[in-house]
Amino acid sequence: YVKDFVIVKSRYLIIKKYTSFHIPFAFVSTVFLSSFFLPVGNCEAIYSASAEMLSGGVLFSAFFVATMPNSSPITKNGKIIFGILCGMITVNGITTFLNEMVLLK
Repeated sequence: YVKDFVIVKSRYLIIKKYTSFHIPFAFVSTVFLSSFFLPVGNCEAIYSASAEMLSGGVLFSAFFVATMPNSSPITKNGKIIFGILCGMITVNGITTFLNEMVLLK
């Protein structure tokens, strides 16, 4: 239910021009590509990437946390770079957490 709520509210924010699509698009794209090329566990790359990209936490972070006005850049190129860096940090945290969980089994 979280991802449905995030998708509906993010559309509203972009249509009303409260936020732009640059940061969330760069964020989600980076998470997808990084997860595709560095899959976690024994699953196929496309399943790992889809699961991480469509999880509620990644979408919530991309549309609401990363686009907060007091922490996001002003220029278009700055927003894209910021989104890419946030996505890289997120994937690093996800893979580190999941790899530690696999090692603990």
